[in-house]
Amino acid sequence: MPCASVIVIKNTRLLLVLRADEPAAGRWSLPGGKLRTSEGAAAGARRELFEETGLRGTIGDLVGHTTVVVPPRRYEIATFEATAVEGDVQAGSDARSAEYFDRAGLGLLTLTEGLSDWLDRHGIFERLY
Repeated sequence: MPCASVIVIKNTRLLLVLRADEPAAGRWSLPGGKLRTSEGAAAGARRELFEETGLRGTIGDLVGHTTVVVPPRRYEIATFEATAVEGDVQAGSDARSAEYFDRAGLGLLTLTEGLSDWLDRHGIFERLY
């Protein structure tokens, strides 16, 4: 299942959403979700950013890919960086909460499985100091 997610960093703080729906309901994750039919990954990332956080942004470079398997589904996620982000953060359609966290705050959260390792491998943590 093709998906897209978004990295938003503001003042050394990373934007995360508390998932309201499965998979991983009750865990913190990057804003993102399933792509619609014939929707490109960058367009889906932009849409998901707005739907889950109320923010609008320019979708920039592809940061990386990951695969998440939650039987019977396999999610192929393309993650982009958003720039020129505007608006006030507010939890949207399938998020219980949306907030920015610094590096210390991230350590206190229950993140979606594998997210911490992915953020580390892609150099995101070092940008939060």
